[in-house]
Amino acid sequence: MFEKYVKINREYKNLKNDSIFKLNHTDIINREYISRLIKSKSFSPIIKSKIIHNKPLNRKPKEDKLNKYLNKRKNSNIDKVMAIKDKYPSESSSTSNLFVTREENYSNNKLESINYENHTSNYTNIINKPKPNTRNQTTGKWEYSNWTDVWDEVKEAFPFDKPRTDQLETISEIQYAISKGFKYIILEAGTGTGKSVIAATSALLQENSYILTKTKQLQKQYLEDFEEHGFKEVKGRQNFDCKVIRDNCENGKCKIDDDYDCSYGITKSKSKGWGIAYEYLYWKSNAHCKYYQQKIDGLKCPHIITNYAYALVELNHVEDFRKRDLLVLDEAHNVESILMDHLTLKLEREELKKNVGINLSKESIYDLKKGPSYWIKFAERILNKYETEYYNLSEVVKNSGKDLFYLQSKIYTLKNNIDDIKFFIKQVKKYPDEWTMEYNAKNLNVSFKPIKIDRYAKDVLFRYGKTCLFMSATILDYKQFTKDLGINEDEVYAIRRKSPFDISRHPIYNNESVNMRSDNLAVNMYETIPIINKILNKHPKDKGVIHSISYNCKNFINEEIANKRFITHDSENREKIIKEFKETASPKVLISPSINEGVDLPYDDCRFQIIYKIPYPNITDKQIEKRKDMDMNWYIYKTAIYLLQTYGRGMRAEDDSCVTYIVDSRLTNFIYKNRRLIPDYFIDAIQN
Repeated sequence: MFEKYVKINREYKNLKNDSIFKLNHTDIINREYISRLIKSKSFSPIIKSKIIHNKPLNRKPKEDKLNKYLNKRKNSNIDKVMAIKDKYPSESSSTSNLFVTREENYSNNKLESINYENHTSNYTNIINKPKPNTRNQTTGKWEYSNWTDVWDEVKEAFPFDKPRTDQLETISEIQYAISKGFKYIILEAGTGTGKSVIAATSALLQENSYILTKTKQLQKQYLEDFEEHGFKEVKGRQNFDCKVIRDNCENGKCKIDDDYDCSYGITKSKSKGWGIAYEYLYWKSNAHCKYYQQKIDGLKCPHIITNYAYALVELNHVEDFRKRDLLVLDEAHNVESILMDHLTLKLEREELKKNVGINLSKESIYDLKKGPSYWIKFAERILNKYETEYYNLSEVVKNSGKDLFYLQSKIYTLKNNIDDIKFFIKQVKKYPDEWTMEYNAKNLNVSFKPIKIDRYAKDVLFRYGKTCLFMSATILDYKQFTKDLGINEDEVYAIRRKSPFDISRHPIYNNESVNMRSDNLAVNMYETIPIINKILNKHPKDKGVIHSISYNCKNFINEEIANKRFITHDSENREKIIKEFKETASPKVLISPSINEGVDLPYDDCRFQIIYKIPYPNITDKQIEKRKDMDMNWYIYKTAIYLLQTYGRGMRAEDDSCVTYIVDSRLTNFIYKNRRLIPDYFIDAIQN
């Protein structure tokens, strides 16, 4: 195939004097693309890139010379990205799909072929309607929506006085997809597009809905904006004080026994009820538990705002909440990791020893490393102990007239662990090769995780919405997104909308940078010190953030530069330090490995930020390592998401501004080799 491509290239050159791209045998070729190119009726030249020398086609360049060329000019590595911007100003002219990163060749993993056929099964007799899920046929890149219709019902349902046209268009397209029966709707919309009001309006257009958020902060923001429009918030027990014992409702007596006669609670027995609460639930008196009161209010309300953690427990275990017309999953790029956390079984050494007298010894860890059969034996042993202890303690508390809240907390933990262990044993017996085990010697715990969650996502979460609306600023590739979640692409309607932000207010600088590859990191980190000092001197009166990506890098920067402006945190005081940083008026610089998302730093809270290195997922995590081995595209995809999320921390509004410095010289190669994943606004923001 390579020789055939070369022949056509040479023939074309004889007809045209244009400079054409030269493929070398050392390049990894997208064979499907070349096949289509050869068979096409009109063959057009591919413009030469700066990344490859103009060498004879039959000559194989030495790899060391190529690498020398790529890294020759330390301060001008940005030229390659600028070349992409200059030569390929639109998505339709990029040639990035001809290249695959070296990492993508890992374990002989091949690029997933791109299906360029538009999904048209539901669109017959529709005039001037866009076809969903479209990709650019040259780049393989997901294109932006061209929908321009605004439906009257959308205008009427919009909760605010002055909607933007693009918001009404987006909501109308979502309604169109729902009307055509699509189960899954994916919306990528940049920061500033108003995803919250898009979600709320889409919910109001259905009879009932759930809106799920990752953080309490975002949950609170939804409530503040839309409570007056008929939305209710539902929170977990730990947010309410128990009326019976000196603790929160998470450790209340009713958590131990559903039939515990708490006069403030609810019952499913009509004969024991004082008055109806909701359908089959009855109040035991006219004085109500605050937790149950807000839960009953939520059950009665057609539109609920809650968080993923609470929803997953309620939907899968308590089962009072049922399927609704619309399930909105905000910050949807996190859904995979959220479900992974939900499915993970973590056993703490201290907890095992304290609760059931089992020691997580070196011998036990050695046996567990032997494989799934040993995991099951270990889990069954713990399960037997837990069930015995749970029964004994429950009897003590039931028969006691005292507030034994210290036992109640222990019983609640046992009850949750019993359910989790039963689920784990069942799944490992069915799919032993799809789980992994990791022992954390520092924190003294052992974790069992599924390598992928695609098998579980529908049953655990998606089935609770007639339609699921996924929303995020960083979906990037809806095909990879749906694949990772086990969703059939035929059930998907994908919408991509641009951010209204002016990129000139959020520039990126990468011209002074160092190769931060892990095998060179110990030495090359020292070269970043003058670069960081120079950036700090440029912003003497501005607050800023250094995204260190790892705690090791955070400690290095803090110790080697030792600037008085620096403020750092550990895993214990993170929230406290972030709060102090946001509240201070002095030009402090926060060094953190973990604020790449979920933290808003608008306006003067962050006028500059430094991304210390490309945020590749940490392969010291066994699950990530195995997932990478299975699908290198997934690993690169996650890296792109983390990079884009980090970039967005300092720019939160149209009139905001923040300068981003990326001191890792690998940025340009990453962009060039993964062009289909990187939005145009990011590349356009890179400065000479």
